[in-house]
This record gives sequence, C-alpha cells and structure tokens, in this order.
Amino acid sequence: MTTWTAGHVATASASGALAYFTEPVVDSKLVYMDLNGAMTPGPELAKSRYSFVSVSPDADRAVVVRQVTRTESTLWLVDLERGGVTPLPTARGQQGGVVWSPDSRRIVYMNDAEGTENLFMRDIATGGPETPFHKSPAPFKQPDDWSQDGKWIVFRQLDPGTFQNIWAKPAEGRGDARLLVKGPTRDLGGRVSPDGKWLAYNSDESGRAEMYLLPFPDAQGERVPLTSDGGALMWWAPDSRSALVISGTLNRVLSVGIEYGPGPRVKPPRPLGTIPRGTAIIWLDVMPEWRRFLALVPASPIVGSITVVQNWQRGVPK
Repeated sequence: MTTWTAGHVATASASGALAYFTEPVVDSKLVYMDLNGAMTPGPELAKSRYSFVSVSPDADRAVVVRQVTRTESTLWLVDLERGGVTPLPTARGQQGGVVWSPDSRRIVYMNDAEGTENLFMRDIATGGPETPFHKSPAPFKQPDDWSQDGKWIVFRQLDPGTFQNIWAKPAEGRGDARLLVKGPTRDLGGRVSPDGKWLAYNSDESGRAEMYLLPFPDAQGERVPLTSDGGALMWWAPDSRSALVISGTLNRVLSVGIEYGPGPRVKPPRPLGTIPRGTAIIWLDVMPEWRRFLALVPASPIVGSITVVQNWQRGVPK
C-alpha cells in the first residue's frame, strides 16, 4: 500500500555518482480482493487517480478520495449495491481519512483548505452541508475511527515535542478532545473495540510497526501487544474477541484471538490468507463479512526506473 515517508529520494556515492528512483503516475481502479490476493472487478470509477477508500458499516456504500492535483482532491460516494458514483461537495484542498458513523449515515474526514488539516462532518443520509467537527493549530490531523456506540471519534495529529499522537473527541462535537496515546513515537490508526472497552492502535516504538491494546476511553493501564511480528492494519470482529490483521510485510492476513479476564490475553495468530508479494495496492478496506477487501489498485502496470547521473557535482553552483 502507498506509504508516505520522509525517506531519501536520492543517494550519492563517494565516486561521484547520483542515483534516484522515479515511477509514472497512473490511474487507479476499485477491485474486490479476497484474503489471498485474488481480484475481481469492483464498481466502475471515472478514469482518474484515487488514493483512499472507506466502506460503510452496512456495506452498501463507500467513499473514495479522487486526486485532482498534488494539492487538491475530492470525495466521491460509491454505491456498492447498484453501481454509480456521486460527488460529495467539499471545500477546496486535500481531503482524506474518511470514517463512517456506525449507522452508516454520516462521515468525518480531513480537509486542509484553511492550511492546517481540520476535521469536518457530513450527513450522507440527508445530503446536508459539511460542518466543522474539530479545528486546532496542530498539523496532520486525520480521523481513524468512530466508536460503535456512536459516542467517540478517534483521530491522530502531530503534537509539538512528540510525534503523531492519538486523541478522541465526543462525536456530538461538544467538549474537549482527550489525549489517549502520547509519543515520542509514531502512534496512529486507533480503532475502538465494538464493546467500547479497548483501543487498538499502531506504534513503531519497538523499531517497527506493531499493534497494541489499551483500555478505552481512559487509556490507563498497561498496554498489551496485539502483534509481535509486525502489524500494519487491523479491523475488529463484531464480538471484540478477535481482530483481522494485515502483517507488517503487507502480505499475510491473520486472525488474532483475544480472551478477556482481568485483562486481555492475546492468542497466537491464525493465518487466513497470503497476498502475493509485489501485489500493487494503493489502499484497501475490509468488507464487513471478513472474506474480502475493497481495494484501490493501479489501473495499468507500474514500471519504475532508477536513473544514475555521473559527475553530478559539476552542475551544482559553487
């Protein structure tokens, strides 16, 4: 899946050679993908680049993010039952991180029209206008979950002096946001268990991305590792007693069972499927029946290239 990093875009050798990687920008499409990576056609989209997809809890609809330019994107509502795509009016700028309310009637998403990313809400059922949900000077805000009881919206943001932290705010919009997980590591992807008692989230504190559990909503007490061999994405089962996990290598699909006593006890992961290495996936979301994903993939093959420049320093002004 597409991952934005601050890694090197070029590398230089001691002998004076410079190498950099490029790949073409291609359009993307929706497919249904089973747990072993086999794909079948999904709802048809207009030819364009799409970067994100989020499936409604009732599995009737999805929202995709369509990239217009490098600095502007739009939201589109996809009918998964009958087909058809409808634009959702938003302010200009980048949109992203769409999460659905548990009744599939509303969405919360990020928009950066005012410079800093802020969170907005839209009523899909009535077609009402977008309304501000959470604004602050903190950058890189993005929603990650809407609790099943409808009370909380979990989001991430970049806080001064730390890194990405996880917050929660009452869904009705009143009251202050509550800090749940504070760095200094990269903490994101918070998802509340359906019973409302646990928060699962992703952290790189160990040096690689792993999934952890914390009590919710107070986030007090010892956190419990949900994965130990890398974890990238997860979704809760309806009974809160297992989780669907995509491994850190992005090619294994696992079921992780959880038993509850004084605290959660995580069982060894059970393999559900293997996605072939090299499978190009831009973004995906699980369908509620847990047997397949709705995924965005390149509409045509992507062939990257490495360019080597000799004596590149001669072109740099002294």
